[in-house]
This record gives sequence, structure tokens and C-alpha cells, in this order.
Amino acid sequence: MAATLAFLVDEVALGPLPEPWLLASSAAGAALAARLGLPIAVAHHIRPDNTRAVVERYRSGFTPSRWCARPRVLLCVEAVCADTEEDAAWRVGPMDVVKAGLLKGLSEIPFPTPADAAAHPFTAEERRALAGFRAQQAVGTPETVVRRLAQLAEETGADELMLTTPVYDLRDRMQSFALIKEHAQATTTTAARGVSLPVPSRSRCR
Repeated sequence: MAATLAFLVDEVALGPLPEPWLLASSAAGAALAARLGLPIAVAHHIRPDNTRAVVERYRSGFTPSRWCARPRVLLCVEAVCADTEEDAAWRVGPMDVVKAGLLKGLSEIPFPTPADAAAHPFTAEERRALAGFRAQQAVGTPETVVRRLAQLAEETGADELMLTTPVYDLRDRMQSFALIKEHAQATTTTAARGVSLPVPSRSRCR
């Protein structure tokens, strides 16, 4: 990995390259990012149960490099926001079907409509697993989502958040981003008046 980075930068590049990051969802990936001195994107949206161990392994083993002078953590979070909790649950339904398929080892699950997802026959075990996963992400009303994002930022010390919103309708995705932005800005204004909310200064959406 180090040799590849050096080759791309020193021998191939005709101009400045994008900043290198390493995406990790395991302690092994975190150790590699730390050894290479790279900023790390933690895949909380894929393996949230590993997040704490990944961040701790990365920070404890970090070695400064030409790429990064100090540990830098970007936390990738699944964030789906709507005006009501019910609407948010409706929007995450299609991804729940996909995740249920992954639990069975099925990787080629078509992305259903919310209506089809609502009629999907989840097993009790699948419902428990999906509820557990959702509780570790940021799904719900603007208040719920921004509060959860702030909690995750505080727990992990993340410098930056990346929000992934896997919903069926593009308009729902754009509204989700807009609602989060509006409520986060309003909360920041409140914080300036003496109420602290530890949200990172940067966030990305996709």
C-alpha cells in the first residue's frame, strides 16, 4: 500500500492527486491506516459494532506521515430524515429488504419500492437485526437525526461526518439532506447562545 501511494505520487502523477484516505470497517484496516499515517473513513454504516474498536486502534497506533500529521477520522453514517418518524421508517424500508437479503448471503437483491418493502415478509430474527442496526445509525425526524449525529461525533471524536442516504426516491433523499442541514444550522445557532452540541465542522452527503 505504501509503495503504491509513493508510486502514484512520485512516479506517475502529472499533477496534484486527491488526498488519500483509507476506508475501514475492521481493526485490521484501522491498523493499516495508522501505520501508513493516512486519514481514515470509518464504515459505521456497514459494521457499526466495530466502530469503537476501529477508532481506538487507529488513534493508538497512528504514525505521522507525509499524508497526515495527526489522526483524522471521518465517520460514515446512514442518515435518513423525514418530517415524521413514520415517514422516515417508510423511506428506509427498501434498504431494510436489501439488508435482510445480505443477512441470508444474497448480494443481488433488487432495490424495491417503499410500498413493496412495506409488504415484505421479514422474519422475527430479521426484524430484530434490522432494529439493532437502525438504532446505531441516524433515522427519524430532524431532531432525532441531528441529536444522533451529534452523539456519534462525541462518542468517536470524529473530525467529519459523511452521510449516506440509501432511499428509493431522489426527492426524498434531497429532502432528507435539507432537513438535516436546516435543523443542524438552527441547533448551531442555539449552541452559540450557550447550549453546546458537538457536531463536526464538516459533513458530506451522498
